[in-house]
Amino acid sequence: MPKERAAGRASATIGRQGCDEALPFCERCVAYGLDCEGYGSKRVAFRNQTQANTVSSKAVVMRAKPHVTISLPSIALPAGQRSLLHDFINGFASSRALSPVQNFYKDEIAPLAMEHEHVRSAILALTAAYTNNHRGAETFKSYQDAVQLFRLSLKDTANRQADLACMFILTWFEILIFDPENWKTHLKAACSLINSCGATLWGSSFGRNLIHSIARLDCQNSISGRAAPILDQKFYQLLELDGGRDVNDSNMDSVAVGACERLYGIIGATIYLNDEWMQSPMVDTEFQTRAFAIIQRLDTWYESLPKELHWSDDNNELSRRSHLQKMILLHYYSIKVHIFHMVDPLRLGLWNDSMVLARRCLLLIRAIGPPSKATQTDYKGDLGVPFAFAVVGVYFDDKEERQWINDYLFELGRDTVWCGYERAMCLRAWWQSSVSGKRLIMSRPKREDAPWDWKPEMGMNVGIVYEDLETGNLGRDSYFLNGSQKELVLLPARQT
Repeated sequence: MPKERAAGRASATIGRQGCDEALPFCERCVAYGLDCEGYGSKRVAFRNQTQANTVSSKAVVMRAKPHVTISLPSIALPAGQRSLLHDFINGFASSRALSPVQNFYKDEIAPLAMEHEHVRSAILALTAAYTNNHRGAETFKSYQDAVQLFRLSLKDTANRQADLACMFILTWFEILIFDPENWKTHLKAACSLINSCGATLWGSSFGRNLIHSIARLDCQNSISGRAAPILDQKFYQLLELDGGRDVNDSNMDSVAVGACERLYGIIGATIYLNDEWMQSPMVDTEFQTRAFAIIQRLDTWYESLPKELHWSDDNNELSRRSHLQKMILLHYYSIKVHIFHMVDPLRLGLWNDSMVLARRCLLLIRAIGPPSKATQTDYKGDLGVPFAFAVVGVYFDDKEERQWINDYLFELGRDTVWCGYERAMCLRAWWQSSVSGKRLIMSRPKREDAPWDWKPEMGMNVGIVYEDLETGNLGRDSYFLNGSQKELVLLPARQT
């Protein structure tokens, strides 16, 4: 039936795999664990994302991408593996993609899994952890297989994209099973591979998307005080100067994807400055000059956005925007608050400006809605709300606002974003510690003291480093916090 075959099957095209029109069942549907529904009425082709970027001074310029069909090899897989690959594409990939218009996991990592066993093993481990919070023997066997096959694959530079994809997925695996130390280990390995590839990696769609994805993890890891920045600064410079995707610029979410890349280039400069500040919080005039230069770059970024992506005092209008459109504003305002905090807003007369921006952050988070609200059409994405709370939470002293922040972060923790628990505990420790005349330098959860199967009710040590604004001296407080699903209780401090 040639007419039917020209249309492509619905399951493969809806899954964006590209129907291979094999009979009796589309082999790509079989490989991805999709129920093949026969030929439909419309083909949805993949798009080529390799064209060069163009960035103007006032807006992200994006070009339409021509349709091409990507051919994926068909391989025989056990039913359980097919099911997990299906869950990865329709579960994890759909919920953690930056935006529905740019699904890096589905469009570029999933095809690599069909060709490279170490990528497939990493995805199987990740998806088992994501779908069922499953830590059984099969999950960790897939994890070990991925690590061993990754080491073997490193010998062949032709596999570098697959190696990078594998390490990136293993980083996410550690995030989901709540193991920050191994998270940092895999993140370092991924950044080391990227750094060794050099700027040539930027020339491919896969490379640009991977660098941006790793940058988002690196920035959130660093700004929360877990580790120093890892990704080389040259990649942050590329994101800022050459960020943007060649997709339809009439789609505001497409514009937001490119804007997010450029924003994270500037946030990358901020985390390197933040690392200096954490090591030596007594800032001088030269540090302040560099900090305000970054503020100027952030404001230039904001002015380059279309008016449709600017701040609106209309809460209903904000709520109607996409998840990503709200998130880039949230991260823009919160990183400005943090830069003000580093240069000391009280001494420089910037406290009121910081409070205005912090309140906008709260309004944006309320517009985003609770974590449980997310559906297939409302992407959660991987731009973190804890990232913003880590910065602006210290500015609020109203009891009800603090309780709302705490409850929101705990809900994030229950929704597999385990750093929500950590951030809630860090903020509660600071709220207990803070009195007039103190400026927070760092609040860090001592996750290494906790067992691998940690739960909030087990409690956690939190260390606080602050500056005494009267003497200029640094002070330290240590707390042990015990939490339930609804509240945190401050217990007597334990020495750590």
